[in-house]
Amino acid sequence: MTGLYRHFVLPVPEGIRRAVSGWLGRLMEAGRFDAVLAPCETTSENSVVTALIRQPARLDRVDPVAPVALVNAARVLSDVTRTQSDTRLAVLLRPCEYRAAVELAKLKQVNLGPVVPIGLDCLGTFSPADYKAAANAAGGGAALTGTWVDQLRQGQPPARAEFQVRPACSVCPTPVADLPLRLGLVGAPAGSLLVEASGEWAAVMEALGLDEVSSAGARGALVSRLQAERAAASDRALAGYLGKVRDLPALMAELSNCLKCLNCRRACPMCYCRECVFETPLFDHQSGQYLKWASRKGIIELPTDTLLYHLTRLNHMSFACIGCGQCQAACPVNLPLAYLWRALGEKVAALFDYVPGRSLEDPIPLVTFKEDELEPR
Repeated sequence: MTGLYRHFVLPVPEGIRRAVSGWLGRLMEAGRFDAVLAPCETTSENSVVTALIRQPARLDRVDPVAPVALVNAARVLSDVTRTQSDTRLAVLLRPCEYRAAVELAKLKQVNLGPVVPIGLDCLGTFSPADYKAAANAAGGGAALTGTWVDQLRQGQPPARAEFQVRPACSVCPTPVADLPLRLGLVGAPAGSLLVEASGEWAAVMEALGLDEVSSAGARGALVSRLQAERAAASDRALAGYLGKVRDLPALMAELSNCLKCLNCRRACPMCYCRECVFETPLFDHQSGQYLKWASRKGIIELPTDTLLYHLTRLNHMSFACIGCGQCQAACPVNLPLAYLWRALGEKVAALFDYVPGRSLEDPIPLVTFKEDELEPR
């Protein structure tokens, strides 16, 4: 964690949700932004969705702790900012969501100019179905959120005997986003959370009257330990996966259950194309064509072109996957896509010294050229 942060204490006597909604409301009323994009509990009280809020009174539904993400919030941020540039918008983002926002900004799909990104600690999320079941069992989403707070303070990922965090979350080495303004729960003192601010935002927190502490206490050491442990676990898991998918036949076997439903493309925040080649007439084959192929080969597997579909996505995802795992969450046959893109993407990252979402200043490999970039290292 950078030493440029100043640490302010936000008391939570009535719970995390009320404290954060009150804090956001004060910032909105002070004119720091005009709207908020944040995870919010639905009226059913057993689900959380990304919502756009213009009235401070409606901030009471914000839930920054709920361990669920129906979509990557950067995808919603693209919808809200891509063609609109004058609304000051505060956005609560998990680390993978901020990485996606950075990459989409480079591709002109997100306008970060008027955006105030606020980092959220994240140690993993449940699948939407598991979250709904856990919320119902706990008596509602608010009650479920309350049970995770102490675990998050101790750096323990959300877990129940019957539920585990999504596979992508289990190999994510980044529990904290490197942003000028972020809400810190991991390692925060009991009864409060930390607001970590740098630059002008530190002065803003002072103006709000938040008490400053000289250091983050146990937070820095705990976050560093978590990052090291999770990076090691990620290396082991991805190395094991690559050992299993050693060649093209192994990859074909891994993807053999693909239905070519295209859910993974539609859920992925980095698949921004308004028209996908796989949803054009190029792959809308005539009925007789299938019979011709079957006559020539003796047998063909249907649907066709599944491997070609994934290899085409690989051309993009190998340098663009930010590890949110929405692709695997959307897959009806649970293909291990989160591992696939991460494992192959690490090879590309090493080759080009490029980590998706690391910095707005890093040029995308496919739009740059270095004469020696493919030389053996």
